[in-house]
Amino acid sequence: MKINHILCILFLAVCLNSLGQTSRDIEDYKFKKDSIKQLIDKSSGDGTRTIKLKNEFARLCFLIPEFEDGFLALQEAKTLSDKLDYAEGKAMYYLTLSSFYYDRDNPISIYYRKKAQQISNYLEEERDENSNFTDILRSDSNLDVELFQDQFNKTLARDELSDNKEIQANLLYAIAGTYYRLESPETALTKLTEAINLFSEIGEIYPAFHLSTIKMGTLVYLEKEEEAKKIELELIKLMSAEQDKNNLALIHSAMANGYRMQGRWSLAIEYYLKTLELLDPVEDRELRIIDQYNLAIAYENYGMDSRAADNYRIAIEELEKEKDSLRLRIAYGTIVFPLIAIEKYEEAKKYMQLSLKDTVRSKDWAIARYNDAQGQILKSQGKYQEAIPYFQKAEQGFSKIEGVEWAIAFMNLYLAECHFQIENYDQALQYATESLNLDSNAQATEKATLLLSQIYEELDNPAMAYQYLKDYQLLRSEKEKSEEINRIADAEIRSILDESEKTINLLEREKLKKEKESIFQRWLIISVLIVLISVVVLAIILYRNNKNKQKANAQLKRQKKKIEQTLDQLKATQSQLIQSEKMASLGELTAGIAHEIQNPLNFVNNFSEVNNELLDELAEEIEKGNYDEVRVILNDIRNNLYKINHHGKRADAIVKGMLQHSRKENSEKEPTDLNVLCDEYLRLAYHGLRAKDKSFNADLEKDFDPGLGKINVMAQEIGRVILNLLTNAFYAVQQKKCHTKDPGYMPKVEILTRKKLDQVCIQVKDNGIGISQNILDKVFQPFFTTKPSGQGTGLGLYLSYEIIQVHGGELKIDTKEGEGTIFTILLPV
Repeated sequence: MKINHILCILFLAVCLNSLGQTSRDIEDYKFKKDSIKQLIDKSSGDGTRTIKLKNEFARLCFLIPEFEDGFLALQEAKTLSDKLDYAEGKAMYYLTLSSFYYDRDNPISIYYRKKAQQISNYLEEERDENSNFTDILRSDSNLDVELFQDQFNKTLARDELSDNKEIQANLLYAIAGTYYRLESPETALTKLTEAINLFSEIGEIYPAFHLSTIKMGTLVYLEKEEEAKKIELELIKLMSAEQDKNNLALIHSAMANGYRMQGRWSLAIEYYLKTLELLDPVEDRELRIIDQYNLAIAYENYGMDSRAADNYRIAIEELEKEKDSLRLRIAYGTIVFPLIAIEKYEEAKKYMQLSLKDTVRSKDWAIARYNDAQGQILKSQGKYQEAIPYFQKAEQGFSKIEGVEWAIAFMNLYLAECHFQIENYDQALQYATESLNLDSNAQATEKATLLLSQIYEELDNPAMAYQYLKDYQLLRSEKEKSEEINRIADAEIRSILDESEKTINLLEREKLKKEKESIFQRWLIISVLIVLISVVVLAIILYRNNKNKQKANAQLKRQKKKIEQTLDQLKATQSQLIQSEKMASLGELTAGIAHEIQNPLNFVNNFSEVNNELLDELAEEIEKGNYDEVRVILNDIRNNLYKINHHGKRADAIVKGMLQHSRKENSEKEPTDLNVLCDEYLRLAYHGLRAKDKSFNADLEKDFDPGLGKINVMAQEIGRVILNLLTNAFYAVQQKKCHTKDPGYMPKVEILTRKKLDQVCIQVKDNGIGISQNILDKVFQPFFTTKPSGQGTGLGLYLSYEIIQVHGGELKIDTKEGEGTIFTILLPV
């Protein structure tokens, strides 16, 4: 992917206030600037008025653009504010710095607006009535990057600004942006580092942190992974040490943006969720909306389209409340595509119409996106011939816009897929080749490569089909390696975060312990006196009762002996029953284990057969003396052997993991990923039932909280609980399927996890027969069962309830007869 597609967004995000202004606009701003200059010259006796005028003068200079004059005026206004100890002047200074950034959503711009608001809320109210601080609309156009760079450098060199390290840091950030735009990331990195050092020197934690995440992303792009990882660890360390809640929310947001820029969507989602927890719903409304929107983007790229649509809806609802029409138009166009992915076509069409009013970007963009969405809806409905004209219009629209080659690549891919489906293979070949030649998006390249293999196969050209299939396998292999590297890196980061959190919790516990000890000492003396008095009173009472108790003791001893004998018998019986229930759950797992092992074994068999064929080809090529082809075949054999080894190890891991259910008897808690545990037992329970009844089918739904983390539990015991609840759910929907008169009934079982403050929630839902209210109070009693004789012990729910109690949690049931049941597990974190 080209650098200007990945990193030039940094340049678009900073200090380009004159973008899209016409020459007439520029002349108007210059006239206003000259008018304000005259007012400044006449207001020498009124310091506060001079400060306001100089800030407005600076903002107009940023629009023209004349950055040198703008920053000199801003510095003069700041010096005068400090001299007069004028709080509103300080707030104006930060608002003007915020206006230096073209994009109001730029994190540094938002940060300066927040600082201004914290200093003076009065100033925000004044802005509504004072034209000096009204927002000016701007839009994109082509840029003379070198012109901006020259202005930034000249401004940075001015002696008058040498003592203001904050202005210098912002200018260095802007200069770095120009180098990104000029595709010079190494030079940009140098300027970015200088800006970070200056922000750190003046104690501006958040700007330094935000720029460091950009630096980390740049190093990843330049394949300097070790340097990037070092910065990542430093940022995590800084984040763990930060105590200020406002800063903590901002740096979590910056970290999320950094991971989003690298395509590490899982960590990005975790940090956006944490940010939303930390942000104040009232004071940080603007940042909450932006992070909610960015969270939706992360969910969409992570493949969780339903979650993405939900978060886009929340962002849109908040933007509608704020009457933020500019951001709304963008959001309307963005929510369309996850809605199409989850087949919410009518809702998607509603937002498509609204998105056509997008005035932030060009009209060509809005219309092209509209046609793209129309084509995708028709294509997903199998109306390929009808979809083709829309994709053609979309491709023509995107071709008019600079820097969106990735969109053109996708349009050609969609056209190729439609022509392929209607068996127009020549046209499909043309569009797929064009999509591949653009080489602007990894996802489009991968899909186009596979499609070309399929097209050549239909055109009876096996050689080309095989070649593109090999190219596709190579792309998939590289993608899997990259994803594996990211998974390992994410796991390492989560481990470091867990350790940091443990350290913080330990310090908090020690602090709390000392406070409790202090309170304890104050109450100790009072408690001792109370105890002494109580002992005297108790001694008198005990003496009077002692004689009566002596008479009863003899009879109690006889009864005790009899009870102990009965208890021993009950314990023996209980042990036998518990072991019987464990063996029953093990039997439920057996069929599921067989199915899980079969998948990797199929891969092993398939790759083994391919290797046999390749060995035959190898022998033929050796006889021909074609050693170049011999090396290619040997490389293919080596890759296949790697796959055989990989899937063999996978089968081995499955067997070892499953054997833990019957062999491991560890009563100690250990950090456990409940998402993985739930997913594993859902598959095993389902396949176990399918092994008994091949005709059984059910709709399985999983909704796991990605921010759940690892929880300290006895994994094998919690696994038994989950398995028991799932087995009961499958039994309930199977019974309803057998007895219902509704031909459209589809059995459905859902499992979800959620983290709620200091608790973790696991729910198992089904749409089965439900439980009658008159027996609901008995379901957790031992030996109670509604199953026919021989099909249930009546101990499953009883033991599940006991296991959850041992963990300090709760097991709840919510049911409606004939409609379904929900079992809820609540475990303390």
